Amino acid sequence: MQKNYTEFDAALEHTSPFCSLNFPYADVEGHIGYVLCGEVPIRIVNGKEQRGAELLPLIGHKTEWRGFVRHKDLPKAFDPPCGYLVSANHKIVDETYPFYLGATFKAGYRAQTIEEGLKKLFDTSQPQKATKENMLSLLNSVRSIPAMQFAVLLCEVSRVEVSQNGCEAQWPLLSQVQGAISNWDGDMNKDSRKATLYQFIHAELVDILLKEGLKAMKDSKKMANGSLLPGDITTDEFIAQVGGLTFDSLNMVKSVNELQGRLHFNVLRMLGKKGDQKSWWITNCGGRTRVLSMAAQNGFLRLWRHVHGAEPTERNFSDPNCVSQLLAHQRARWGSVHQCHLRHPISKILGLSPGTRPFDAPSMEMGGDTNTIAQSSNTEAVRDLNANGSNVSLKIMVDLSKRIDEVDSGIGIITPVGQSGQFNSKWYCDQSETFSQGEIFQVSFKPSSVSAGGIMNFAS
Repeated sequence: MQKNYTEFDAALEHTSPFCSLNFPYADVEGHIGYVLCGEVPIRIVNGKEQRGAELLPLIGHKTEWRGFVRHKDLPKAFDPPCGYLVSANHKIVDETYPFYLGATFKAGYRAQTIEEGLKKLFDTSQPQKATKENMLSLLNSVRSIPAMQFAVLLCEVSRVEVSQNGCEAQWPLLSQVQGAISNWDGDMNKDSRKATLYQFIHAELVDILLKEGLKAMKDSKKMANGSLLPGDITTDEFIAQVGGLTFDSLNMVKSVNELQGRLHFNVLRMLGKKGDQKSWWITNCGGRTRVLSMAAQNGFLRLWRHVHGAEPTERNFSDPNCVSQLLAHQRARWGSVHQCHLRHPISKILGLSPGTRPFDAPSMEMGGDTNTIAQSSNTEAVRDLNANGSNVSLKIMVDLSKRIDEVDSGIGIITPVGQSGQFNSKWYCDQSETFSQGEIFQVSFKPSSVSAGGIMNFAS
């Protein structure tokens, strides 16, 4: 049993060769720490470490691995001055770190939201203690920073700009959209209509940028087969891959690439560029005002089709209140669109509808998205806005200020499916509803509590 951070770190050295994970540390004396485990390869070419060259030959090549970074040189932290540590799949080191850890990090919005929440607790004139209640509230946060930033950019478009860019006909609808999404704090709860409107407009904007951009590149290259993409992949398939769709038909292999987790970041980056630094993708679509106007219209139309199952009439489209009336519909709730389908592989193979019993767990409405602390990303963030990309698979909250074998309230845990992964078990899917409500179960380790609460004893 490790008694301090030094011993904890030393014990994890044996874990690094077969486990690449983030390990937090805390003890009853109030110390906190962090240790990264895993084997990080070193490539030395001409005396310099090569960065950004993951997919290269490993043997008999100048980029052949020259061993691995020693465990003691991997990123670590102990009792940081700020009083907290944040790890949310983001880049945890800066350029001063001497070794290359890779490029497939999330954009960092979740980490930023966590840090803002912790600062709100601790960086005040009257700092609060971290309690089970406020930590669970932070764990369940569905506030999206990039969603709020996107809404601000959309609302900055003026009627004069719209007219100057030849989009005057789109202004009545755009102004309604701006009114509906203005002053939004980025809260993407299940009942939010603004979250739905944002996601549909954002998805349509990405679709426009990629379609028009790929078409322009194809025309400029004048390629014989008319394709810039590898193999037989189509433009639509490429857009799906950018959105996060995997390459296998059952969607069982998680796609990990430089695009994952950066889609919303790159859209904001492109929209924010001005003057000589304007994004080629935005300029190719006629400029920021034009592409935002087009995306707002297309997003509205797509949401209308989702709610009503048909195209809007000219009368619907010209109604000065058409956006507010559309958002008032129950099917415009974010949870109506953004649902997590906990599908069993057998159900997928048989082609059954999501939620079909006995194989599948009941589908759950989900708030948030890939950029919120309560992470619930899309399978394909352009064409399919269901929450089936990479959801929170397990929630754990640990209080290490007390020994867990002496106090019952030390650990809370829950999974979205239940206590059993076997569809024929009576405990299959028995925690789904509790999980969807953002609640958590306390786990007993105190011997007397385990004995008192147990319903089955395998020893007897």
